[in-house]
Amino acid sequence: MKPIKRGYKVWCRADSQTGCLIEFQVYEGKSADRPANVGLGEHVVLSLIDGVEAGTQLYFDNLFHVHTPKEALKEKNILAAGTVRPNRKDLPDEIKRDNKLQKVQDIWWTKGSITAYQWRDTKNVHVLSNFHPPSDTEDVVRKLSNDSSISVQCPKAVSDYNNWMGGVDKFDQRRNAYPVDRRCKKSWYRIFYFLPDAAMANAFLQMKAVSERSYFGSGSSLVTS
Repeated sequence: MKPIKRGYKVWCRADSQTGCLIEFQVYEGKSADRPANVGLGEHVVLSLIDGVEAGTQLYFDNLFHVHTPKEALKEKNILAAGTVRPNRKDLPDEIKRDNKLQKVQDIWWTKGSITAYQWRDTKNVHVLSNFHPPSDTEDVVRKLSNDSSISVQCPKAVSDYNNWMGGVDKFDQRRNAYPVDRRCKKSWYRIFYFLPDAAMANAFLQMKAVSERSYFGSGSSLVTS
């Protein structure tokens, strides 16, 4: 879920295509189960992969993206990629610094199974991957200032991230469309309200396979039944 200033955080793993919630954890603050040398993002990623089949592709943003989980996931044959903040201490200097790249130009650096990319779109984009071949590219469409479009080459790791990253966003959008959440005096009610919202969002995906009813219609039927 997206970071928020106040309230509870729920870490989610969702299907990239449908937005179906697969697994979640309520953040409880610093955990005794987390080793002192393991960061929060790394701990969340590694704890949410229980039951993930070998060969599965995982995409996540720079809140969770550090070098070490990529190596651990690769050992489990789980394929992972995502954006990374350029100030990460384990990134090479060649990727950290601003290389003054021209638009759609890229550089990459590899060590073992990990490849780090810097690609220039409207600004520098930094991505790590443990499975994309470094030189693989893909054609993507970009709009120009005059509203025309052109096809440009982009590292496939960046293209795949853009295509498959939005699973949790899709879940959040559906969950927040008609929430049961209400103002309440006890803050922990917010966690309870998350559960029926998540259940209805997932149930709607199953219902869509056999019915053309809208999300609002399916939720209304559930409330009145």
